[in-house]
Amino acid sequence: MFFNNTINDNIKIIFYKCKITKMENKMKKLILFKFRVILMIFTIFSASCRTAEKVNGDDYATRGIEYYNNEDYNQAVINLEKALELGTDIYAPEYIHTILGNVYSELGDYSKALECHRQSLEINPQTYQSWVNMGIVYRKLEDFDKAESCYLKAMEVNPEYTEMYVSLGALYIFKQDPETAIKYLQEAISLQPDNSIAWANLAIAQALCGDFKQCDFCIDKAREFNYSRIDELELKIEQYKTGED
Repeated sequence: MFFNNTINDNIKIIFYKCKITKMENKMKKLILFKFRVILMIFTIFSASCRTAEKVNGDDYATRGIEYYNNEDYNQAVINLEKALELGTDIYAPEYIHTILGNVYSELGDYSKALECHRQSLEINPQTYQSWVNMGIVYRKLEDFDKAESCYLKAMEVNPEYTEMYVSLGALYIFKQDPETAIKYLQEAISLQPDNSIAWANLAIAQALCGDFKQCDFCIDKAREFNYSRIDELELKIEQYKTGED
């Protein structure tokens, strides 16, 4: 009787162990299944994040502006056009269009430059930067009337935009009207005293008026505010002083 009970007990133990083993296997399979599901979800989520990053045009816009500032205009075109194609959340499209217009202007493609500035203004006619940028293109094309019209449009929108007064000053230097140029350039400096381009252009306007004392003062100011073409400016002023220009 004792022997039989022992056998039965052993059978029960073996059966119990088998049952535990089966349960452990099921648990392992369940854990493995859950792990695979979690891994699949994570993979899908990561892929969707990468996709979202790929379709975001803001990164392209940022790179395009950096290339523009570093004078790598061909790369700027590629990145800014891609930004417009994909769409942006941070950068306004009218802003990207007018920066792209500036890039084409630097490349000498004035037709495309004007087209970009027009597209910017079609999106938002109150984009005063675009009016000024378009005016600069017309000034380069020596269409001074259209250039002035664009600058005055910018003035209507924002009468305190420094670059507009700097551009008007440059325009009147080209029109051989240094007195009017001085008026606009002084207005620019009153708005932004450290604008080196305004000081440089004012130096030229003063030289054209024959006031070389004020001209030298303006050159010193342009140098103080790190005007990038100071050597070229000084050479030009020297030519005015000697009557070579």
